[in-house]
Amino acid sequence: MKQILYSLSFLVLFALNTVAQNSTVLNINEATLAINGIKKEGNTGDIILKSNGQSPFFDIYNKDNTVITASFDLRGYHAGRSSHKATGIKMKVQYKALHNGKRVSKKVEHMFFINDSGEFIAKQPFYFKTGIRSEMLVLSYKGTIQK
Repeated sequence: MKQILYSLSFLVLFALNTVAQNSTVLNINEATLAINGIKKEGNTGDIILKSNGQSPFFDIYNKDNTVITASFDLRGYHAGRSSHKATGIKMKVQYKALHNGKRVSKKVEHMFFINDSGEFIAKQPFYFKTGIRSEMLVLSYKGTIQK
């Protein structure tokens, strides 16, 4: 019985170690949402990106009848043509936005050429129409990718 417990505990620790090694952390900071030109601060936090698909949805902004969430899927970009292109990262982002009862969903593919510290800046507009009146919301955030 003790051998079985030791074997199971070893397998659990091995699985946790494997998951930890194969994951990348995306740090979202300096998130702002501009609503008709007025900037408001958003949420910051760390998102664990696994090598096998989309991350869970993260609330980038959640205030004043406006909620914007995002799910990230990170892919490397390998180009042997130049050292600049070798730093490329392809990120697929699925955004879900809710503003004053109206919903908008977007799937966007970003191509970032990161600097040595793994930082990039993302900017995404959202348009909401009510009759002839439209509102533009612009989400911007700074991301840092850490292995």
